[in-house]
Amino acid sequence: MKDVFSLTNVSIGFADHADPASEQKNTIPAAALGAGAVVIEKHLTLGKSMKLEDHESALNPDEFFTL
Repeated sequence: MKDVFSLTNVSIGFADHADPASEQKNTIPAAALGAGAVVIEKHLTLGKSMKLEDHESALNPDEFFTL
């Protein structure tokens, strides 16, 4: 990511699709920040039973708040 930024001078983001129940739910986006990402995208859902796009990686409001 840092190489891309140094070549383009464009801010880099990371779209996180980690399972909210996994141990990596915080380490993966933290590693992306360490690698140069300046924006982390997380999905938010109001109900885990709603099978919308990317619902597998979506956080409910309480999970989102505790990031």
